[in-house]
Amino acid sequence: MNASNTSPASPAALPRIAVLATGGTIAGAAPDAASTAGYQAGALGVNFLLDAVPALASVARIDAEQVASIDSKDLALPLWNTLAARIDALAANGDLQHYRFCKQKLTELEEEEIHPEPLLRGRDLIAMGFVPGPTFHIILKQVEEAQLGGELSSREEAMEWVHRNYRNEGKR
Repeated sequence: MNASNTSPASPAALPRIAVLATGGTIAGAAPDAASTAGYQAGALGVNFLLDAVPALASVARIDAEQVASIDSKDLALPLWNTLAARIDALAANGDLQHYRFCKQKLTELEEEEIHPEPLLRGRDLIAMGFVPGPTFHIILKQVEEAQLGGELSSREEAMEWVHRNYRNEGKR
């Protein structure tokens, strides 16, 4: 009788995934997990985040690179260029078509398309019953990231998102 082989695949047989980290909210941290006071975006390194999911090593060979450790709002053209160049180098094919495409799009797009007007501002949070404080920045940053990621597209959706995710935090 043959026993089935359930051992994990050899590392060489696993797909390779490159992670280029720039920081942002996913890498943010605060001194106290129960409070947003002292929150800093981009505080955690890529290896810290990947170590939090040890099962990844059984499904892929992950090459992580910390390209920057910044708040997403600070992600500007020079860093986009760096990321494009790193992606091309990792692909190791010398093909710069994606880099050129990104550069061309930057010349074609209006600033409003690249960085649209915020769906919510501090005055909107005040109108929703929030008290101005450190939570404002975090809420507005997360709404902006969801907007840029295409998850939120209207003021109403943003307000619903805030009510759902922050219904009791920072309110009067």
